[in-house]
Amino acid sequence: MAARTLYYVTVGTGLAQTVDAKGAILGDPKLSPHGSRLLAGIAPRLADALPNGPAQVHCGSARRFFQALPIVLPHPTETFISPLWGESAYEKRINGRECVVLDDGTVIARDHYYDHLPKTERDPKMELWHTSTFDSVFNLPADSVILGEKRTLFILGLSFLGYRSGALYHLSVGSVVDPIRFRLMAAPPSGKCQAA
Repeated sequence: MAARTLYYVTVGTGLAQTVDAKGAILGDPKLSPHGSRLLAGIAPRLADALPNGPAQVHCGSARRFFQALPIVLPHPTETFISPLWGESAYEKRINGRECVVLDDGTVIARDHYYDHLPKTERDPKMELWHTSTFDSVFNLPADSVILGEKRTLFILGLSFLGYRSGALYHLSVGSVVDPIRFRLMAAPPSGKCQAA
């Protein structure tokens, strides 16, 4: 099977505004102005790669993905939504503790939150999550665009050290037995994305 090209835009919480002006933690955070600027910077690269537009568009289920869509892909297109690519609950370190912020802003301890996402390479959920994510990626048509979280790239095979927020990746997808090949196409100059 010939390799297909997919494009993956990372829209992590590093691009989101996770606290309001008074310092209160936000549930389902909005895309920050800084995040919007970073994504606007990679949009031309994606447009050049897809002069006829994407075959399909897929994105996570959080507000920041919906806000990122018109920035990265300014022309309306049908979009498929799935928490496989990212969800509205997000992880945050608060007072030295790993926590999860739910959609409504409720903060709970990380070890009290059971989700479908693996926490480590040895997490028992890793195999199931890998299967769902890989099945989805291998069934996408060539020239599809995914707006998702960085950790999904890890699940697909990119090392933790290799991914960045606000970046555009070229994925070369062959058969299920072939590894996915990743190439960074565009990213913020500093490699750091902080909410503004």
